[in-house]
Amino acid sequence: MLPGLAGLAVLTAPGITGEVRLSGVVLVVVASVLWSLGSFSASKLSLPDNPFTGSGYQMLA
Repeated sequence: MLPGLAGLAVLTAPGITGEVRLSGVVLVVVASVLWSLGSFSASKLSLPDNPFTGSGYQMLA
């Protein structure tokens, strides 16, 4: 959890001028949307019997 929160801080932290980079905020929003789509799709798709194989597929995607 902590590395993930640190990544969010890096992507959305304001710079020296105090402005937040739009690209970081967009990346966070897109990642959230894709994660939710993947979670929704996982219940509809047939997954491998081996949980390690399923985790590997998720990491590759």
